[in-house]
Amino acid sequence: MTRRLAGYPVNYITQKAHDMAEFPSDGPFCFQVPDNRVLFVDDLYVTETKGLTRRLHQPKKHPATPVITGDLPWEDNCVHLYGTVLLDPVDGLFKAWYKVNDYDCAYAVSKDGVEWEKPLLEIFPRGDRPTNIVYRGIDPSLLDREMFNMENVSVMIPPGEADPQRRYKMFTFQAPISKEAREEYSDKYFGHYVAYSPDGIHWSARPEPVLNKSDDDPAIGDCHTCMYDPLKDRFIAFTKQQFIEKPSGTGDFGPMARVRSISFSDDFEHWTRPQTCLVPDDQDHRCMHFYNMSGFVYEGMYLGLLEIYYSDDNHPTMPRMCDIQLISSRSGDRWWRAGGREPFLSPSGQAGQWDAYMLGCQSGGPIARGDELWFYYGGSAQHHVPQCSRYPQDEGMYAIGLSTLRRDGFVSYDAGAAGGTLTTKPVHFQKGSALHVNAEVRGQLSAEVVSIIEEHEIPLYQELWRYRTGRPIEGFTLSDCKALSGDHLDATIGWTGGDIGVFKGQLIALRFHLTDGSLYSFWIE
Repeated sequence: MTRRLAGYPVNYITQKAHDMAEFPSDGPFCFQVPDNRVLFVDDLYVTETKGLTRRLHQPKKHPATPVITGDLPWEDNCVHLYGTVLLDPVDGLFKAWYKVNDYDCAYAVSKDGVEWEKPLLEIFPRGDRPTNIVYRGIDPSLLDREMFNMENVSVMIPPGEADPQRRYKMFTFQAPISKEAREEYSDKYFGHYVAYSPDGIHWSARPEPVLNKSDDDPAIGDCHTCMYDPLKDRFIAFTKQQFIEKPSGTGDFGPMARVRSISFSDDFEHWTRPQTCLVPDDQDHRCMHFYNMSGFVYEGMYLGLLEIYYSDDNHPTMPRMCDIQLISSRSGDRWWRAGGREPFLSPSGQAGQWDAYMLGCQSGGPIARGDELWFYYGGSAQHHVPQCSRYPQDEGMYAIGLSTLRRDGFVSYDAGAAGGTLTTKPVHFQKGSALHVNAEVRGQLSAEVVSIIEEHEIPLYQELWRYRTGRPIEGFTLSDCKALSGDHLDATIGWTGGDIGVFKGQLIALRFHLTDGSLYSFWIE
């Protein structure tokens, strides 16, 4: 079923040559400033900070949230964002695919991303009534007879697709669930499937799974997402592994855990064998599970969202609840927890609210709207509760919400009144002439250009030790800098010595000086 794809080593976690591809540089430790913005979600470009603290920022709920609710009879006040919200680049419409009735994929469209319409279609009517249901798996009769289930649907519109009938691509999960189905269908039908559509409404499914339980991963599970990776022109699936050993675990799985795996494809139909990519560790609560995960590309790096499920009734603050953390990667292969593992999105915790206890991520990533990033997410008024829990499984509302974040506003380096500094690693650039920043400054933000001294007596295999920062360069020192203040999504920092473009192709470091403010990103253009 799976095959080894070109460029994907069998053991990509430990292979040295593949590891080095993670660093965007001409050499291992000399960093090319990219054409896009440099974020502070990680410290890839940072060598030292003094007097600064790193802070994760949470998106703010849009006043209209929730924006999609289960207001149609067949939705029964229950819409799950086990799906995708995206902005179609051709017609400029927001489009959403989401789950209703545990089995069906429904469809909605919007001109502004806030007010949504649900087109009534004759594709899957209920009796003589049209519905907005557009997809019901490889064989809808299997769902009607409750022989199979259908879980998350990830929809993508990759650029450059030559076949107009395959412009939209869907990655989903189905499995035999009834005793009859399990006897009739083998584990070869338990897994992930793909489908194609010319318009996002009429879908044709591949009848066999592209990843299955018998050939690819015996621990494969339901919750997943899939993304198109424009940096490497490939697809990445984030799959769920269940029943991974966790001897100290508590909660609904006891000494086992839900963890995340990753698989790659060049053509959407042939996928690498899933490999574990994120697991809870000793810093995490014993009842923590990684329930779902999504990824997206932003400013040249990979970011994502990780659903954290606290599965124990006795957890002190989040019993049977789920929040969302920020994750990041530079290669797209290995992923890390970001933002100090603090919640990026949090449930309200207020009984009766649509997002009281459980949050879920979607597969599309944020949508850029002017100076903001829009995050669509799912919420539930219910706990994630099996029958053994002390929490009642009452009927509750499921809906889709919208939160907004400042552009680049995932993580900032902050300074108080005493101020602080951030010094980059040795960097060079080939394009641009001005230093730009995204910063919220109540005090002042300045910068200086620092020379790099190369030591030649250091062994070659210790390349990082060969470089150290020297003195600020005349004309580009702190006293030469034109300091700025105020809230700026795009501001330039200049010097009396001229533009930073004079250092094009040279090895330098940048040292930012900040008082009472937040620095989100920098770039050169």
